Parts: sequence; C-alpha cells; structure tokens
Amino acid sequence: MSNPKKSKTTTKKPGSVKVRVRSAPGKEPTRTDHRSERTVQDILNATFAVLMEKGTDSLSIRAVCDKAGISRGTLYRYFASKEALIEAATLHLRNQTDKRVADAVDHLDDPKKRFEAFLDYTLENIESAESRRLLRTEPAFLLNYFRENFDHFKKRIDRALGPVYDSWDERLDGKLDRDLVSELFVRYALSETLIPTSTNSEDLPQRVRKMLKLLR
Repeated sequence: MSNPKKSKTTTKKPGSVKVRVRSAPGKEPTRTDHRSERTVQDILNATFAVLMEKGTDSLSIRAVCDKAGISRGTLYRYFASKEALIEAATLHLRNQTDKRVADAVDHLDDPKKRFEAFLDYTLENIESAESRRLLRTEPAFLLNYFRENFDHFKKRIDRALGPVYDSWDERLDGKLDRDLVSELFVRYALSETLIPTSTNSEDLPQRVRKMLKLLR
C-alpha cells in the first residue's frame, strides 16, 4: 500500500486549530474558507461529545461523523486518522480555554480589576465541570492532557496576570515568585476537577476574596 500524501496545513488566526485540507490525487489542496473552518469546529465539538459519552476506546470515525452530521469523506478531508482527530481535539480544548481566559482579562488595564476578573473566571468557570465529565468517561486521556500541558497552563496564567504581578512587585518593592503563584492557581484548578469544592461549605470564591483583601 502506498503512503498517503502529506496533509497541507493552513494556519488560521492565532490561538486556533490548524485546518487540515488533504489533497486529492492530481489536484491542488483546497484553500481554507469559512465553511471549512465551521466544519472543523463541528468535527472537534462532535469529537469531544463522543469522548465524554464513550471515551477514546469507543470513539470511532463513524460516531464522530454521525454526531457532526457529516460524511466520512468530509472528515477524512481534514483528518487522516482517529489519532490525528484526537490530537487536534486536544489542541482545540487548550486553545478554547486560552481564549476564554484572555477574553476575561485582556480588556482590563487596571491591575486590581484585572485580578478580580481573573478570580471570577478561575473560581467559577465551566472547564472544571466539563473536565469532571470527561474524567468519568476517559480518566487516562484527561490526566495525560493535564500532565502534558501543565507548563502551558502556567504560562497562560502568567500572561493573564503579568500586569498584576508587575503592580505587586512595585508595592512589595521586590520580586514576586511569579512561577510559584501561577503554579498554585493551576494546581487549584486541577484539584477542582479531581476533588470538587463541597457545596455544603461556605462559598469558596468569597472566602478567597476575603483572604486576599486581608493580605492586601
């Protein structure tokens, strides 16, 4: 059996999954358009829906196609295999969270307001609930995702809180251990997936804000 032609990748705007358009024999690759982008998003969303319902062992190209409402030929136009599909879906998950964090804080220049917005997102976001669902159906996939992307998660927080850290350095007249603070936030978020905050306890976001106000 001959080797398949290499897929051509076309990069979209920063923070997005690359759209893969595979070449038909003797033809130039189709240029990426908005319809292709929507199709890829539908495929990736369907992939996660199937993952949450059945896990990776039961994830099949047919199940994803049925969920996305597309043909196998359409899916193979963008993804050469189940492995490539899962890899792209993982990157899509990471990029989605990057964008949500950036959307929550990037429009705020005031360090105090930026930090409050970051707390609002971190302490009350939907990713933890989604991760808990995925943990029930595919724990190995989720834990591997956490391990492989731990440093990326810290960099995400460092970018979000950069101006906040700068203001703290000025007020402390010293250098904050930014890596440590970012890591603590990451570990908190991951712990919410593994051991959710008890609904019977006092509202955790309020407790964290009270503590930080006292420290300030």
